[in-house]
Amino acid sequence: MADEYPGQPERLSPEGAKFLAEQIEGYWRDCGFRSVKTHIERVCHGVHALYCVRSNLIGGLPPRY
Repeated sequence: MADEYPGQPERLSPEGAKFLAEQIEGYWRDCGFRSVKTHIERVCHGVHALYCVRSNLIGGLPPRY
């Protein structure tokens, strides 16, 4: 499979999840919403560990939008 995002880490790795979380928070911060928070969770899927980003977004929007 070709790398769809050259120069960016795999998004299911700890580094990739951190990268994505920083992008999400940065986007909303630049839009004036400093209340958006993200955190990374380790999810076990069989013998594999995946990492996902969780946030306090509600329906894709910041709290108190």
